[in-house]
Amino acid sequence: MEIKRLRDLPGVSEIEALCQVPSYFDERNIRETMERIDAVSIGLFSLSYFDTDYDCFDWDDDEDPPSEERWDGLLSNALKPYGETEAFWRALGWDITDGRGRELDCAHYFARQTIIAESGWIEGVQLTPDGSGSEPVSEGSELTEEELAERLEQEVRDFLLRRS
Repeated sequence: MEIKRLRDLPGVSEIEALCQVPSYFDERNIRETMERIDAVSIGLFSLSYFDTDYDCFDWDDDEDPPSEERWDGLLSNALKPYGETEAFWRALGWDITDGRGRELDCAHYFARQTIIAESGWIEGVQLTPDGSGSEPVSEGSELTEEELAERLEQEVRDFLLRRS
């Protein structure tokens, strides 16, 4: 099995560089930073970073949809420390490290999309190695300004926790 290296995909090194500068994740810059992350996500997976929750997809036409518990269980690997999930990523055929065994700081911004693409559960969500993916396959749920602000604030907290 050929291993796909996240670090080699278009736009990922730019996002990794952003993750090295905490000010990109402060209140003034978080919206623009997340838009850049989302653009790379859509280019690579045709899936928005913000649209990876189970209820973002219409399962009515699917003959054998995953249960919400199975979905959440599989995607929970995106939140666990790399040391706990290294075997999972290897089995999936992905290397999400910097090449020296350390998880990329930006890996969690692409982990859920990677898992969804590899699962094959959502038609149209797949890796586009040249980064030319198109609009998201899911319109997702429209977030209010307040919900978006709350989500972005959570991203800041998560980012700072991962850095400490």
